[in-house]
Amino acid sequence: MSVTDVIESALKEQELEWQRLDENSFAVALPGEKRLKTACILPVGAHALEIEAFVMRAPEENREQVYSWLLQRNTRTYAVSWAIDG
Repeated sequence: MSVTDVIESALKEQELEWQRLDENSFAVALPGEKRLKTACILPVGAHALEIEAFVMRAPEENREQVYSWLLQRNTRTYAVSWAIDG
């Protein structure tokens, strides 16, 4: 059984809303408490499964401080990093 087969089986077992994007990627809607759903992309790499999620819109205040704080955390967290989109 391949890694993608295991992931697909787990997504079905958990009854999550998902779709296959290509042979190595899945789009998953995770149920939430504060938001109804969090959209995630699960790309399967050669050595790891990544989880990509959109977690925050542009901060309404202290934008530079928020971005600075997140970037400083990038160097201290294992397997978690923050980025901004265009």
